[in-house]
Amino acid sequence: MRYLTILILLFSLESYAMVDLSYDCKIYKKHSLDRDYTKENLKKYKYRTEVVKTGSNHFLKRCSLDSFGNPAACDVCSVDKVVRLKSSRKYYCLSNGLDVEIFSNTKSIENFRGTVSYGQCMPI
Repeated sequence: MRYLTILILLFSLESYAMVDLSYDCKIYKKHSLDRDYTKENLKKYKYRTEVVKTGSNHFLKRCSLDSFGNPAACDVCSVDKVVRLKSSRKYYCLSNGLDVEIFSNTKSIENFRGTVSYGQCMPI
């Protein structure tokens, strides 16, 4: 019985990305065309991406802190297309050149104008 309970719990955690929720994804690795971001840089600026569900609409928010540690303005775009795959969902903001894919293990990949970021998401 204990084994069955653990399997059910693991399955439900793996299924988060398959449910239409809002997510807060903290970026832990980031690369661009001209540089790799250091751990110190990621810690200082606290990059994150949010997938926000409002009714039947989705929005993507890209946020960070400024060089003084204050919240910087977030870039927000309306999601044009959501693609539901077997083990992930991909959210596209076509006008901004931004897409975010959230996998069933709640890891994420963000592609934005030559920058790729990897994150860990939590439902919000």
